[in-house]
Amino acid sequence: MKNKYIHTFQYLRVFAFLLIFISHCSFLTTRTVYLGAFGVSIFIMMSGFLEYLKTPLDNKMCIDINRLKKRVVQIFPLHFITFLMAVPLSGVIGEILAGHTDTLIGYGLRTVVNLSMLQSFVPNQGWYFSFNSVSWYLTIVFVLEVISKPVAYIVRLCVCKIRGWIWIGLIMLVQVVYTLLVSQSQIAHWLVYINPLFRVLDFMIGMFLAAECTKIKEKSKWSGLLLFLPVVIMVLSCFVGESIPYIKNMFLNVIWIPASIIIIKMLYEINEHNTVPQGIIYSLGGIGLELFLIH
Repeated sequence: MKNKYIHTFQYLRVFAFLLIFISHCSFLTTRTVYLGAFGVSIFIMMSGFLEYLKTPLDNKMCIDINRLKKRVVQIFPLHFITFLMAVPLSGVIGEILAGHTDTLIGYGLRTVVNLSMLQSFVPNQGWYFSFNSVSWYLTIVFVLEVISKPVAYIVRLCVCKIRGWIWIGLIMLVQVVYTLLVSQSQIAHWLVYINPLFRVLDFMIGMFLAAECTKIKEKSKWSGLLLFLPVVIMVLSCFVGESIPYIKNMFLNVIWIPASIIIIKMLYEINEHNTVPQGIIYSLGGIGLELFLIH
């Protein structure tokens, strides 16, 4: 890499956060609800992209426990603070005053799971959206941190024999088929959007994309023109996302993959061939996860 730090990704983090923030402004309109899924896909794929670049070539199939501990120490304090802030809004205080013992036990279990950052493994909206509802994403952060090195090792083996674009196509095919198969399930939202194991595929796509981008020596002439695709998908999600039952679950994940690929690839190339300005918006990109947790 010409530039070891991808400065343009700071702006991408801000863009992804804004998409998520806008999607949560349901008091203004519900048409933008699927834009948040675009932001989440960007965050996960960008994580895979960066993890591939910073993982040594001699990386082994191992889990870095020390790094995992550092990540937990970094995330948990803010998670705990936002959890405490969310408690008064959860209804638990009313249940305590009413003396509903059975309900309190349920709140206690959800508290343990939530503070352990494992809530997204439970396919129940009352659990994975408990307390600070956006903290469901921390389960994915935790899982990706655990598997990052082994997955990077596997991806490097895969691209030795078959191009990364082919692997990306195969993964997307699996995602499409899976999403169609579970689209009528009562827990379809969890299966295609929340499920940490399914979102690992987004992470892998980010890694395969990084493997391909590092082979590119010249800036693509078509990246800017291809930006129309994310724009078109964003517009479609606002107007037809809810109207087609089999398609609406696509807007929770897989339909944003091509859009994310285009944006990540374009910003990577800009970073490699241009000087990136740094200002207030750039600085906000450094606290993308923190903004996500407190918004």
